[in-house]
Amino acid sequence: MSHIILGKIMPRNLLVNTYVRLLNTFLVDEFISDDVAERLGFRKGYARNLLSGLMKQGYVSSRPDEKDRRRRLYRLKVKALDEVLSLKPSLEKRELETLKFFKAYRGEYVAVVNGEVVDHDEDLQDLAKRVLLKYPLESLCITCVGTPRRMGILEF
Repeated sequence: MSHIILGKIMPRNLLVNTYVRLLNTFLVDEFISDDVAERLGFRKGYARNLLSGLMKQGYVSSRPDEKDRRRRLYRLKVKALDEVLSLKPSLEKRELETLKFFKAYRGEYVAVVNGEVVDHDEDLQDLAKRVLLKYPLESLCITCVGTPRRMGILEF
């Protein structure tokens, strides 16, 4: 399936490839079309057209920027991951692992030791209690995947 944007046909595989590149670049952060143009090396008009196609496909959401109402803030939709994974079986190993990790743990806290996820939970306190009993603090990293949450302080 293709989409017509401003009189040009935009192939679905272009949209899927762009989604993967945006995911690798921005992950869960909001971004503006100028960021896409700069980071991916596109002209500004082309970046806006791609974002429009991604929105029509349901891969990206947008909202007005509260600081500057003339701009829109974009964010990748997580629910598009399943479709992207099914449409792009030739993903590089790193890209595929990133997509699967993001899908599996979005919105949860993960505990990472030596680059491996050792535990995860939606509740930071519960996760910390479990992993601190098993792993030394020096080798442990706990972070939230996806939507950033407020910073918390744990007492030991």
